[in-house]
Amino acid sequence: MIAHALGRPQEAFESFRAALDKDDSNVRARLNLAALYRAYGYDRQAQAESAKVGAGAARLANDPGLIPGAVAEVK
Repeated sequence: MIAHALGRPQEAFESFRAALDKDDSNVRARLNLAALYRAYGYDRQAQAESAKVGAGAARLANDPGLIPGAVAEVK
């Protein structure tokens, strides 16, 4: 999250992927990864990551540990 806020998308991507490698059920990391994909035009990858989260994302809508808008695209 910090790497994204500092404008270091590659580092942010690596951080979110590493978190998911350690714990595939890490909803925050998955939503942040989806938001990062979406921000850089990788809509298909963003949709795939968001789909893995599902309805459980709504409970995190105001989570300060998420990239702004990370929950908005989850269906």
